[in-house]
Amino acid sequence: MKLNKLSYIAAALLALTAATSCKSEIDDIFDKSAAERIEDAISDYTKVLTSAPNGWVMQYFATDEEKGYIYYMNFKADGSVVIASDNEWIGNTYKEETSVFQVIGDDGPVLTFNSYNTLFHLFADPNDVPEWGGDVLGEGHKGDYEFRVMGYDEATQTMTLRGKKRNIEILLTQLPAGVNPEQYFADLKEKRPAVLDERVTLLYLTTPKHEYIVYDMASCEIGYFPVDGDEIADIQYATCVFNGDGIRFATPLELDGATVQNFKLNSAGILECVDKDQTATLSPGKLYDVFTSVNYAWQMDSQSLTGSVSDAYQAVVDESKAKTGGFGQNFRYFLFDIFVDADGVVHPALSFRNGNATGHFYLDKNEAGDNGVKFAFTGSGDAVALRYMELENGPTFTTKAYQDFIALLTAGEWTITANSAMAPTELTFVNKNNTADTFKVVLQ
Repeated sequence: MKLNKLSYIAAALLALTAATSCKSEIDDIFDKSAAERIEDAISDYTKVLTSAPNGWVMQYFATDEEKGYIYYMNFKADGSVVIASDNEWIGNTYKEETSVFQVIGDDGPVLTFNSYNTLFHLFADPNDVPEWGGDVLGEGHKGDYEFRVMGYDEATQTMTLRGKKRNIEILLTQLPAGVNPEQYFADLKEKRPAVLDERVTLLYLTTPKHEYIVYDMASCEIGYFPVDGDEIADIQYATCVFNGDGIRFATPLELDGATVQNFKLNSAGILECVDKDQTATLSPGKLYDVFTSVNYAWQMDSQSLTGSVSDAYQAVVDESKAKTGGFGQNFRYFLFDIFVDADGVVHPALSFRNGNATGHFYLDKNEAGDNGVKFAFTGSGDAVALRYMELENGPTFTTKAYQDFIALLTAGEWTITANSAMAPTELTFVNKNNTADTFKVVLQ
């Protein structure tokens, strides 16, 4: 099949519309006519597509303004193709459907899906998309269903395509033998939250020259801008697809000299650029920064507490029921978050919910070494929290347990670890002075 020559042939065929005056020169270079070369390429690519033992995985983009989708395709020698996927446009459930494909000649080899497939052609239908809102009648997703074949890399078992209308690069990679397609999509769903969790709304894209803030990575429709830039004036947008090993952007991002598109999870568990001669990473940053970010609130997991933290927490629960006035009041939670007072001042806080009352103790959080934090109580809080403190005219509530709990938090330093390097939605704190004292917080 001359697979090692396929990419070269594909590139050459794109120039076949040159004037016939060049025919003698072309004939000197190639030992076959243009028509014969096209037919050879069609035959060779058809054989590549139909000889994959377990079919192909397509990373599909309709446009560079919409996130990508994963499809499974199994091309048969009889011209049929089994297409399967599991995405929101087909009900977020695995479905497969058989239709017809062909590799044809059109200024070079073109892969066309030339019978309607409800799972795939929905992206090319010029229909309204009610989920998007607005009036986009006659436009739809604006996607392709015909693709120029740009080449095949036998080493990576990857065929590169380009949509005829949108010219977006689409990859087809062989699905490893023995992998069931339906299980493949189930595994994608299972892997995704550990890499892209919708609660982790902020990441950092770091190159050798610059760092960028990235919003809404989990949606695969991101906004990004330089950390020293203006969020409104400098923001740019991009889309990507989650492929199980990492992400691929629809088009390369141009970042102050770096051109990045493909990221995979590295040994540290963060996304690292794997494009040739490029260095970049995508990560949430230091755990201290994640914990103290104004974007997040962290609720203490009462079932995770150990040692003195467990004892102190239980004292808060018990004492909360001893409210004066003749009735009990159930303690609900502690929350590490940000509180903005009536004057617009922002306070790092240890917030709490006790019955129907919500209060905020002002609790500073200071960085302590690598992935560490030291709490410092300011001695103040909002009006509700002040009622829980020992005041000169006496407390409204019995408050010693709250004060003891805060004293325990502020007595030493705490080391922070996370459940996931890319999607830290659970953080565990261990007292450096007494490792028996631990607690966990969960991202809200």
